[in-house]
Amino acid sequence: MGLESGVYLGGCWVLTAAHCVRPKPKSFRIKFSLWKKHRSQSTTDIVPVKNIIIHHEYNPQTYANDIALVQLEEVQLSDKCMLDNSAVRAVCVPWSTQQFQPNDTCTVSGWGRGATLKWANVTLVGDCEHYFKDRFLAGMECAGDLDGRVDSCQGDSGGPLVCTDTSGLSYVWGIMSWGNKCSEPNHLGIYTKWRII
Repeated sequence: MGLESGVYLGGCWVLTAAHCVRPKPKSFRIKFSLWKKHRSQSTTDIVPVKNIIIHHEYNPQTYANDIALVQLEEVQLSDKCMLDNSAVRAVCVPWSTQQFQPNDTCTVSGWGRGATLKWANVTLVGDCEHYFKDRFLAGMECAGDLDGRVDSCQGDSGGPLVCTDTSGLSYVWGIMSWGNKCSEPNHLGIYTKWRII
């Protein structure tokens, strides 16, 4: 996915933003457990892509339905798509659209403008239409810090918005799609909700 991000769902599937991919699977490789943007680590696995499924109603002008599933190639002589790797864990898919609510704290991760993977805690915000007017569409979620101290930014696209429940299980709640003016007051990150796939 170039230098974009995604989240591993388990098996042969990665979830990312539609604007991060093109329907040409053979031109992509997924790197798992990559902490330094331009340098693989001993735990990094590089897996070819078998198929890319972009949401059928994705609109690149409005970022509506900005989500895609990436199917990984199976390892030769195996029905698995990845070798066992203790540095890679799948995230859960939520079981309810009400599982997490405004004011819940979740975590975003991505490259941003740096060379090292970073993460930060952000707050789910309920009245996103107030901040984005007609640009905030059905299927979108906003999160961040209204004071502008913490935010996702350009370079984080496709990265996960992960929320953790009271039992400690992590769920993908959204995929980083777009935003304006990173880390400024009243400018939040916009995520595509997981449930529109």
